[in-house]
Amino acid sequence: TPVKRGSGFGAASSDKRTPAQRLAAQQRKLIDTEGVLRIDGALDGATCDRFREYVLKQQRLADEETAKNVDVSTEYYGVENRRKNRCDLLLSLVADENADEADRSVIPDVLSKILGAEGTLRPIYDELVGPEGEFYEFACVITDKGSD
Repeated sequence: TPVKRGSGFGAASSDKRTPAQRLAAQQRKLIDTEGVLRIDGALDGATCDRFREYVLKQQRLADEETAKNVDVSTEYYGVENRRKNRCDLLLSLVADENADEADRSVIPDVLSKILGAEGTLRPIYDELVGPEGEFYEFACVITDKGSD
């Protein structure tokens, strides 16, 4: 029997998605099945170091402010703040005008690198919420030794 045309190695594909879009579709299946997805290397080392320093600084600020007045905790923390040695630190999408330039640029730099037009996480973001999806909250879950 003759070999069916276009069915072997190098056959034309009707899938017009980019490799990143195909990967995002597979990642979505994993999220749908497992509820979570770990993606290594989303940020380069230098940006990650800047971001970590910024987040820890914001955590110290939040701890200081909530120690003065516990009623403001919802301005700084999400739902994970009620567990021992673990918090869900909300990060402002609006730059603090009183902060130095390095701090004001961290969040825009991070978001550009992960969700910008060529961002490392842009394909999975588009797969999950669509290209017109609204990004309205940015947070970090911080877990210390001995957490619940």
